[in-house]
Amino acid sequence: MSVFKKQEIVESFPAYDVVAREASSIDGVVQITADDILGVRSKCGRFYRMYQAGSVVSYALQYNQCPMKAVREATFHGHDLHWITQCSVALTSHQQAKKTLVKVEPGMKVCFEGLYATIETAPNDNLRFMAQ
Repeated sequence: MSVFKKQEIVESFPAYDVVAREASSIDGVVQITADDILGVRSKCGRFYRMYQAGSVVSYALQYNQCPMKAVREATFHGHDLHWITQCSVALTSHQQAKKTLVKVEPGMKVCFEGLYATIETAPNDNLRFMAQ
């Protein structure tokens, strides 16, 4: 099964393009993956903050570990199975490829690796998933 990723560019900056991903016609939510860089417009409106969604399963698969064992251990220790992490930013003098950000905003309903959730704000300009 593939993830529905129909999208169009809505804004363009020298370092990144911002795309709006169309909601799925099946369930009406926006599909996101661990490979996506999520973009939330800053409070001043001049740039986008970058985030990345992750999960115990995607992390285990990335590092060639057993995802079922990773879920068992995370559940046993009371850790979240899904999260959103803010991406760090650095000023550099070398050329970089232009990134593509998927535009999201607090209150948006998304599906991430089977988790149907709403994106909510968290302290310190962070985001989190709130399961539906």
